[in-house]
Amino acid sequence: MTAPLLLALALTSMQARPDSASERVELRVSLGVVAVVGATAALDGRIADYIVMLREAADRSWWIGAMTDWNPRELRVPLTFLPAGSFHAEAWQDGPNAARYGSDWERVERTVTAADTLPIRLAPGGGWVARFYR
Repeated sequence: MTAPLLLALALTSMQARPDSASERVELRVSLGVVAVVGATAALDGRIADYIVMLREAADRSWWIGAMTDWNPRELRVPLTFLPAGSFHAEAWQDGPNAARYGSDWERVERTVTAADTLPIRLAPGGGWVARFYR
């Protein structure tokens, strides 16, 4: 039960106002997490400081959610959990001004494999979520 909560909490820092694009992003991401049936793992973390969680969804996609306390962090997450082959990574992350403006976020996409390591930059009190799919 921790991972869906973590993913929802990671997105709360991205909300600007109820009618904003970020609410639509949160809904899209939340709908994708509903059917989680596979593996769940804590990839990294320290109690009361930060956490990085992994979930496998029913559609064979993978989700990673991360959040931090009030300290900014730069984490590196190896993608060794991914099966062989290429995956499309779609991430929602803190924007460059998120430390001053909590609604500053950005969506990034890239192609990844199990050999890659993703850098995750978290603003103070920030969050990050990504979906990996074929």
